Amino acid sequence: MGWTVPIRQASFRGVKFDVITVDDSFERDTVEHAYPYVNGADIEDLGLTPRTVTFEAIFNGPGYLTDVKRLLAALQKPGADTLTHPIFGRMQNMICRSMSLRHDADYINYASVGLTFVETTPAKPIFLFEFSIFGKIDALLSMLEDFVDDILDFYAAMMEVVSFAFNVKDRLLGAWGGIYSIVDAVSQLIDDMSLDLPTLVTQTTFQSQSSRVVAKLANELDYAIKTRAGINDMIDDDIVTQTKNDVTSRTNITQTKYNARQRNTYTTSSTKHNTATTGLLYNQDRFNDALNLVRQLQQVADDIVTGKNDSYAREQTRIKSRVTALSKEDVKEIDCAIKLISTTTLAHLTAQLIADEIDNLLPAEIEYMITTIRTLLQDCINTVRTLQKEKQNYQTLNDKETARYTSAYRVIEQLRQISRDLTALAINAINQKPPIIIREAPITGTLQQIAHAFYQDYTRTDDLLRLNPQIINPNFIEKGALINGYTV
Repeated sequence: MGWTVPIRQASFRGVKFDVITVDDSFERDTVEHAYPYVNGADIEDLGLTPRTVTFEAIFNGPGYLTDVKRLLAALQKPGADTLTHPIFGRMQNMICRSMSLRHDADYINYASVGLTFVETTPAKPIFLFEFSIFGKIDALLSMLEDFVDDILDFYAAMMEVVSFAFNVKDRLLGAWGGIYSIVDAVSQLIDDMSLDLPTLVTQTTFQSQSSRVVAKLANELDYAIKTRAGINDMIDDDIVTQTKNDVTSRTNITQTKYNARQRNTYTTSSTKHNTATTGLLYNQDRFNDALNLVRQLQQVADDIVTGKNDSYAREQTRIKSRVTALSKEDVKEIDCAIKLISTTTLAHLTAQLIADEIDNLLPAEIEYMITTIRTLLQDCINTVRTLQKEKQNYQTLNDKETARYTSAYRVIEQLRQISRDLTALAINAINQKPPIIIREAPITGTLQQIAHAFYQDYTRTDDLLRLNPQIINPNFIEKGALINGYTV
């Protein structure tokens, strides 16, 4: 069965050309292993050679030379691209290896072009370097820091709609009263936090002042959440900067940060801990302390609307802001901003925690932290989508609604990317450690003796103690007890 028309079209980099013949070919590389006194040979398959496609293209008509120049310009660009085959359709990663242009005096306004395309297969990394995980962590931390700016842009876009649409004074004061009340409630959760807010706003100043408040709030929340987990950025950054000046090795920088963390202490709401004397769940406790604060922050808006745990100070705030009662409509934007900021800060903290404590974190701890963050990120996506899909019954809001929709879409896509990167980071961090297996204690004795029996190294006791939280008395392990441990 032949072609229905004598000429078919192909294209490369969007430039179309007519073809009259197409040849597709590939070969298989093999090696023959022949042996004396054995008939035949053992053929070793080394894989397929690159697929090769050869065209004979033609250009004719008064404007043929313009089309030829367009194709030449596309072929001269470096790198691979998509080739549209007249029979097999789209073919990815194709490179033009050769081209020949032929003119014949017997044919006016006509040229034939011979094209040879070869499929390229991107090389895969052969070696996995021990500290490649730190490159992933640095990229994720940079993304999270930039994402805070996108959150502020999204909030500004929402406030632009509010300031334009709320031409009724009570509605405008209601939105500002929601901001005022939430800031007051957050200041009660966070020590040493003070934000001076104007009591009243106007329609022209509402957007700028509310955006300024959220920007200051983001800085306060970032400091408070990381402090709750015992991460002192100022000390660590100074130490790392000094180390970068002396040693360019990424390994030494990370080790310096780890040593600095070992000398620090962190304080929860009720107890002070030191890494040298803390129990096995020290790192998970740090994460849980920060997580509890994040959940309290994300519950503030609901508590204000429902009146739960309403304090005298908050009642005074409502009087100052001329608001007698707040509704969900008044706090939905600031509530969304706090969820995004607090969750992003917790994700940033988790990435830092993995970088600093990767040698001490258990796979179960890493899985718990990443799963919790992913759940919070999904809740943020749902909240943003609710605001994105909400239909406003205001007039002439087309441009502003478009800006808000675009900002929301960008925030959602970045939240999804952060979730994917955190998952990849967790997998990479877990794969840094040997596999865990369950073995029976070969003797009755102390955990140090069990470590020596497993690894011929009694100093591995700490590893066994971290991997076996069920052990109550490490000085007596009965023979046959099931012990979690690394394979090597």
